[in-house]
Amino acid sequence: MNKLPIILMGVWLIPTLAVGQPNSALNRTATPIKTTTLLSDKPMVSPSGAKQTLQQEVQKAVDEVARAIKDKDKALYDRYVSPDYIHTNPGGEVTNREQEFSDMTSGVQTFASIKLVPLPYDQIRIFNDNMAVITAHYNVTGNDHGKEFTMQTRSLATWVKQNGGWQLVAFQATGVAKPFQK
Repeated sequence: MNKLPIILMGVWLIPTLAVGQPNSALNRTATPIKTTTLLSDKPMVSPSGAKQTLQQEVQKAVDEVARAIKDKDKALYDRYVSPDYIHTNPGGEVTNREQEFSDMTSGVQTFASIKLVPLPYDQIRIFNDNMAVITAHYNVTGNDHGKEFTMQTRSLATWVKQNGGWQLVAFQATGVAKPFQK
């Protein structure tokens, strides 16, 4: 079976939220993300008030997941990724929290470049003060299980405020067959 990359928030979510934040986990992560290049240094959203505070909380949660992956800290990872987490990769394969952590920390997947393609509708959206939906578009190159790949993807991540904080509950990356033209 031709295996496409199984990619978690370490690839897609961190660049989504770390844009314009020089001290974010994205800029400190050495592995499994080998290098990361972003195309924009502007925040994806500029809300005000309570929504901005909630978005900052989500940002912190995403940074903590990145740190957990970098440091291979399973307890920290489990704090921010729901036990019921589900991921659908661009090949349609479905994985869970345990499989994702293993792939992201074992070196099975490495990423040479992750470039955010800033689009006006990509942002962190907060709903009912306890749910966040994050959308983004990326150009990605890397290696998955010894096979090099280059692809464009759209991603959708769902975070829920539960168990005392923000937790990632679902993530989907979809391959983009035709490049987006502005």
